[in-house]
Amino acid sequence: MVWVTLSGEDASADAGSVVRVDMAERKVVGKPIPVGIAPNGIVVSDGTAYVANTESDTVTRIDEESGAVIDEIEIGRHFGAIAADGSTVWVTRRTSCASDPSAEPHPDGVAWRGRAK
Repeated sequence: MVWVTLSGEDASADAGSVVRVDMAERKVVGKPIPVGIAPNGIVVSDGTAYVANTESDTVTRIDEESGAVIDEIEIGRHFGAIAADGSTVWVTRRTSCASDPSAEPHPDGVAWRGRAK
């Protein structure tokens, strides 16, 4: 199963969503799952998908099997990559941002760190 973000700049009804794709069947599984604005990173760990939504400053937590949204976590502005290891999820903080050059980086470069479940 592959997860894909739908974050087009057009007025698509599915923008701000993710879909699951069965690569063996080459088909989308289920309906698009609404997440935050501008989803740009997904990590799957221990049966949970975490989606980084850069314009809504959130991470959406989704049950991988059912596709149900479990939680929406506010993490603050100017984050970049997302990673998980089964027990912890990390979201990096960018050191600068073109839309807000005065933004101060977090001292350890981590915008948010939380338990995976």
